[in-house]
Amino acid sequence: MSLSIKELTNTSTSIDNSIAAVVDSFNVIPTANVVYDLYTAPNSSPTSVKAAIVKGIRLANIGATAAKVNLYFMRLNATGQNRRRQLSPVDLTLQPGYLYIDDSELSLEPGDRIQGKCDTANAIQFVISGAERDVV
Repeated sequence: MSLSIKELTNTSTSIDNSIAAVVDSFNVIPTANVVYDLYTAPNSSPTSVKAAIVKGIRLANIGATAAKVNLYFMRLNATGQNRRRQLSPVDLTLQPGYLYIDDSELSLEPGDRIQGKCDTANAIQFVISGAERDVV
């Protein structure tokens, strides 16, 4: 196994001249008090078995007021009913401009989900990082 250590910067600073999207709902919890699937581990197929590991979750309050947010791990049982478990503190309050980072690893089986709910529409942006790979 080889290891390459690099500095993660551009060669020089550059101005971002890109235009913001008109309606940008990318990685935002769009409505209040609704549980959304934020990430779903890929399902296996007859030719490949998938595995996923979540390495970190970041939530940022981009709104103008405090927002209460909840993160969940969800796995369906054999009859399709959810078995939701709390990942974040219950009703975690994020002030405007604040960031919550959960950097604990979480192994997911095919079809497992990371879910989120917020009491304020369009206030929470999220980023989930990790790895997906074929097991077989």
